[in-house]
Amino acid sequence: MDDKCYITSAEDLITSHEQTRIGFIEAALSKSHKAKPYIEQAKTLKSLASRASSPIGLLDIKEIQKRPAHGLRIIRQVIEVFHNCGQD
Repeated sequence: MDDKCYITSAEDLITSHEQTRIGFIEAALSKSHKAKPYIEQAKTLKSLASRASSPIGLLDIKEIQKRPAHGLRIIRQVIEVFHNCGQD
């Protein structure tokens, strides 16, 4: 067996600055890649939502109506929050 497969001293547990930096960069790039479709969806929704004059008006936008049910559920929740906002 290769001696590098076993921990022989405390120094074997130390991660170099370069290895740590590379690990953080890989994690950041991975998260960025995974987030990209959500960011694009959010930009699209923001653009579509800018057409509405009120939260309830979001439901009248045809492009939003075509989105999956999850999107409409979120919009309905937003409308409910705005509707209940002044009723304390």
